[in-house]
Amino acid sequence: MAVRNGLHSADAGETPSSNHLAAGQTLLAWRRTALQVAVLGIVAARLLTDRFGIGVVIASVVGVAVGVLVHASAGHAYGEATGRGGHLNRRGKATVAKPQVRLAMLAGLTLAVGVGALVWILGGTI
Repeated sequence: MAVRNGLHSADAGETPSSNHLAAGQTLLAWRRTALQVAVLGIVAARLLTDRFGIGVVIASVVGVAVGVLVHASAGHAYGEATGRGGHLNRRGKATVAKPQVRLAMLAGLTLAVGVGALVWILGGTI
């Protein structure tokens, strides 16, 4: 096991990234985002169901599911990046930085909420 800058690498050929804390901070940011989406879904279901009906409950369940999937996806990416040694290597840093799936899920949820709000607004004025 190689040691560089006081950190142990899983393989002698892989050196830890000099910026190893960035991946951990990125993981925490994704987890905060996932938690916010899930909590917003729960709060929306609690507060808006009486006024808007079952549609809010469905949207809330989808929001919580997206929150759970974003959390799991970020955790999985970080786990792959750190490998078996528990330390981030250069190749792993690139893995954590690929958020396409998480961004697509959040963008899809945002688009669905926006379209739902637009339908509600236009439905009330027509």
